[in-house]
Amino acid sequence: MKQPRVEDFDPRSPKRKLRSPLDSMPAIQRPEPTESGNPSMEPLTRTGGRADGRTGVKRPLRRHPFEFYEDQLATLKRFSLEDQLQGKNGSMSEMVRQAVDEYITKRKGN
Repeated sequence: MKQPRVEDFDPRSPKRKLRSPLDSMPAIQRPEPTESGNPSMEPLTRTGGRADGRTGVKRPLRRHPFEFYEDQLATLKRFSLEDQLQGKNGSMSEMVRQAVDEYITKRKGN
């Protein structure tokens, strides 16, 4: 059991300054404002884009969340690991982008 400090209960004792392990850490600075004025409002598109493997045309990438079934993700992960073991890229994102391109082409009827 901890021993109480008598000076903590003495009204005449000087107040102790509380300390923190973070006292020696540098202060957190605000990020520099960007052209839009708000750093959190920067677009998620990447500059320059990435060349599409089939056409060589640069297409800008944009991150976007989607929901997938667990079995779909597990299968993609397995395909990715198999490709990596064979020395290929094994990018799950690229697999999904390719599947979406094929779906769009099929849907458009081209």
